[in-house]
Amino acid sequence: VRPPSLTIASPIIDAVTSEQRFILSGSVPTYTTLTINDEPVLVSEAGAFSKEVLLREGMNVFVFKVRTSLGNESMQTRRIVYEPPPQPIPLEAAPQVPAVIDTLNTI
Repeated sequence: VRPPSLTIASPIIDAVTSEQRFILSGSVPTYTTLTINDEPVLVSEAGAFSKEVLLREGMNVFVFKVRTSLGNESMQTRRIVYEPPPQPIPLEAAPQVPAVIDTLNTI
């Protein structure tokens, strides 16, 4: 008996992102169950799934498992690195530049 198919549409491959919210999506055969990191995921009648996750800074690992009622299982892993965008320096924290005196226009 063959293991069930598992198609991951997002992310197709391991990814790097500057967005903290990320959508994991794909499809599995009907009449199977899906977990991501051992948490059950709702699957449509057509077999499609979509789950929004909040990434932690650095490496995030997601293990997708699909299982049939007979216990046959397929598993795939995806890694997403979250690199937050650099934060702008507030004006009050920016280094102070000394004022330049315009001596040419004071005559």
